[in-house]
Amino acid sequence: MKKTATIILTMFILFIVACSTTENIYQVIETKSNDVKLNNDVYSYSNEDLTIFYDLWGEGGGLNIRVYNKTLTPMNLDLARCHYIKNGESMDFYTGSEKTQTETGAQTVRSSQVQISTQTEKSVKSKEKEIIEIPPLSFVRFNKYDISGNRYKDCVLREYEKNAPAFLTFNDTTSPVKFRVYLTYSFSPTFEKVKTVDNLLWISKITNMYEVDFQGKASKIYPRPECKDDDPIDGFEYPYSKQNSFYFQYEITTSLF
Repeated sequence: MKKTATIILTMFILFIVACSTTENIYQVIETKSNDVKLNNDVYSYSNEDLTIFYDLWGEGGGLNIRVYNKTLTPMNLDLARCHYIKNGESMDFYTGSEKTQTETGAQTVRSSQVQISTQTEKSVKSKEKEIIEIPPLSFVRFNKYDISGNRYKDCVLREYEKNAPAFLTFNDTTSPVKFRVYLTYSFSPTFEKVKTVDNLLWISKITNMYEVDFQGKASKIYPRPECKDDDPIDGFEYPYSKQNSFYFQYEITTSLF
């Protein structure tokens, strides 16, 4: 009798598993700022000296920025005085880290009678610079920190349906994550005259949705947009893909009953 009950329970569990489906869910997190503006899908801040381009789009929310020197004079950034500040916690751009890169190659030794080839290998160490120079009309990239390490959970965000995403909105006071990019720069190598930039951004909207809503409508994509003679490939519009936003992807399992 006990054996029969075990068999029935096992069959029931297998039946439930077989009648379940796994679906991809996306959480899109949008940011906003009074300093950084989104124009024609370019998220940037600009003053008379420089432009900071922000590109947050991607899974996980990496803080990807480019600092562009608009002037005709070399610009110096003091990374020890450049900070990423998340909810009040300051983290330096300068960490003093060292990188070791291994280079491999081949070496051939010849003599009158024999030729011998050997593999060579050497390690090259490089240390992060505390002061970096940006030449005129050029830029440097930084990608050191994440805006949000995990997706946001709230009962309201569970109420999504097909073609009806669930969302929460925030302002600069109620936002769960507020972050600043604080840069110190000078046109003098000795930093006799110092300038600063302090951009404040915050999470302004969180939206949960099914994959079909994340992908949007089917669309033809040209590998080279400037060449309409190329054969297009099948793709999607991805309406939420913007430089001021990022996303998390996770799975849920639902029963067909």
